[in-house]
Amino acid sequence: MTSEKILSNYSSNGNASQHFFSLFNNSTAPLLTTLSLVCFLVNITIISLFFIDPLHSLRRPSGYLVASLNVGAILTSTSSILITLPGIDSTIVLSVNVFFAVTSVAATASFSFIFILSYERYVLVTAPIKYKRVVTVRLVQILAASIWIWSGIIGVFMLKMFATTDHQWLSLPFGILFIILVTIDIKTFIEIKKLNSNITSITETGPERSAVSQAIKKRNNMHSRFALVVVLLLLNFIFLACPMFVYDALSTFNKKCEFCLFTSNIADATMYAATMILFICHDINTALFYLILIPKYRLSFVAMFRKCKMSFLKKL
Repeated sequence: MTSEKILSNYSSNGNASQHFFSLFNNSTAPLLTTLSLVCFLVNITIISLFFIDPLHSLRRPSGYLVASLNVGAILTSTSSILITLPGIDSTIVLSVNVFFAVTSVAATASFSFIFILSYERYVLVTAPIKYKRVVTVRLVQILAASIWIWSGIIGVFMLKMFATTDHQWLSLPFGILFIILVTIDIKTFIEIKKLNSNITSITETGPERSAVSQAIKKRNNMHSRFALVVVLLLLNFIFLACPMFVYDALSTFNKKCEFCLFTSNIADATMYAATMILFICHDINTALFYLILIPKYRLSFVAMFRKCKMSFLKKL
């Protein structure tokens, strides 16, 4: 997904890239660069955890999906860092079209993986036995490759046909998928609360200090943490990622109906930069949620840190 209105404003100008990036840099470069760098470091940390996997707990179906989501975040942050570098407006490689194509690939992939992760969580909660049988690493790898191919097609489409093609139809499937995404996450949260309620009733009727009771309480705590992660990821997506997609849809509507929502090119560049900043904050938060709230990621990070520390001390 990209901003049609910005490109349509500059497409008739031979100096389009220079004009846009100068506005983009002058208004938000320091903040965008800082957040993009943080986003890059946090997400590269989780990808490193996935490949090193010190506790052998991350290379599972959900781990591949999370790693793919991190790759999308790295792609977004890297492109954002590059456009804020001094003198980037004079280069040919990162023209307006190319920049929007890259962000299209990253945003499309991120949205797709968030959607798949939501459905994966729902299946895990509602049908754990079926989940272990159906959701395999092989299936997830094929699914991840398909998503990246689809996202690449979107990026090429934006790059080749952006200035000459009306593609407002792209907003429709994303809107439908968003509604489905919210519905799945709400149903997942409700199912988790039901499980917690059933577990609590069993605990209250059983021996207070029995091994079974303790195991049930532990399972209850895990479900509560899982419910918290589902809620946080959903709110994070709605308030930080959705503004970019909403702005894209509004830009498409404005172009089609010749309705001027923003009064100047500076306003266009600033508004798009604001949605980019929010989207990068979404990528940062998503990575931090997994790193802090998911035990296997947190413990793997601690194990990798200790391993690096021991290696460093041995060299000394």
